[in-house]
Amino acid sequence: MPILRLSCLLLPYLTVVSLLGLLISAGQGWQWGWPGIGQTLKARLFLGLTLLLIISSLGAVNRGEALLQLVHFIPFFIFFLGLDVVFNQKTSLLPTLACDFVLAALPLNLLALGEWLIKALYREYGWPNYGAWPLVGGALNIVPDRVVIWFGDPNFFASYLVMIFGLALGLCWQAGQNPISYPTPWGTLVLPASLIYGTTAVNGLTILATASRTGWGAIVLQLALVGLAWQRRLLWPILMASGGLLLAGLFSVAGVSGRPEFTADPRFSLWPLGWRLMVEKPWFGWGLGNFKELYPTMATIPNYPALAHLHNYWLTLGVEAGLPAMILLSGIVLWQAWGNGVWLQFFNPHNSRSGWQLGYGLGFLGTVAYGLLDVTYFQAANNALGWLLLAALTVIGQR
Repeated sequence: MPILRLSCLLLPYLTVVSLLGLLISAGQGWQWGWPGIGQTLKARLFLGLTLLLIISSLGAVNRGEALLQLVHFIPFFIFFLGLDVVFNQKTSLLPTLACDFVLAALPLNLLALGEWLIKALYREYGWPNYGAWPLVGGALNIVPDRVVIWFGDPNFFASYLVMIFGLALGLCWQAGQNPISYPTPWGTLVLPASLIYGTTAVNGLTILATASRTGWGAIVLQLALVGLAWQRRLLWPILMASGGLLLAGLFSVAGVSGRPEFTADPRFSLWPLGWRLMVEKPWFGWGLGNFKELYPTMATIPNYPALAHLHNYWLTLGVEAGLPAMILLSGIVLWQAWGNGVWLQFFNPHNSRSGWQLGYGLGFLGTVAYGLLDVTYFQAANNALGWLLLAALTVIGQR
């Protein structure tokens, strides 16, 4: 499906056009699978989840905001179910799409590192009228010490790159065993292993340049799992090395951006507030997107007069949509990602059929890990890529 591949290549650049292409591809999946797709258990579970979210939104403090926030959920449920059909019928697309995402991110990473260099030189030497330069006063200067490109927020950017990094690690595994064939409109190319390794390294450096401590922790987790899968008898050395790398990375990230120490992070004061809100309204929550309106009325955290979410995906969903919706969504994802035993092959290289399968698992695990300390589903590219990775995992587990 050329339109699906083109949409994946353009996802971080022309998000609206890319999302339209992805929705068309998912629509074709619905066309192929209808009416059977609507009778599956997963479709019925998503329907139940949709009803819970709508009920929650209708009873929200700010009903208009909550109903508007449904756009981050319901279209992506439909998108996931359609892609599930497409991937089941065209499994050969999956390794190619993994390459598409990783290669498409290389120019993105290089631009981001250029942004970091410009900002670092400005901090060191200063330039007259820097804020008036084209793009600088807008896109680049949103966060002066962290790279954002056009994602609008460094954490959105880091979350996207974490998923790409997982896919890239899988391709590194594959490139170390066999050459990777990459189909193009002009013929099939063999991707040099050095290109895959270099792209992966640049992707990791860009995550460091975003100064996202959550992103750095997520890629350390991904690297640790690759190490364990590759050589399980080195369990403790790998875990200790990963822990050291994580600590070094957290301090390095703080040094790159001048951010406060991790222990001074507002999350540690924010989560008890979220727990209190969830206990007060556990069934249907306060309404999607309503935490940011409730927060100023509470005992706000010093130096943080406004916060949009609770910096934890599950806590935010529990507060805003209620515990039943949060548990149901988590159960669906857990069933699709782990229920088919797909993870068992990742910890024995002799049973792993190919690296791209490992990459989809690591990519999706990366976004799950990121959700422990942040919430980025407001950014459409992140949302689409996360659901696409889950749809791929569902099909991989069925093979």
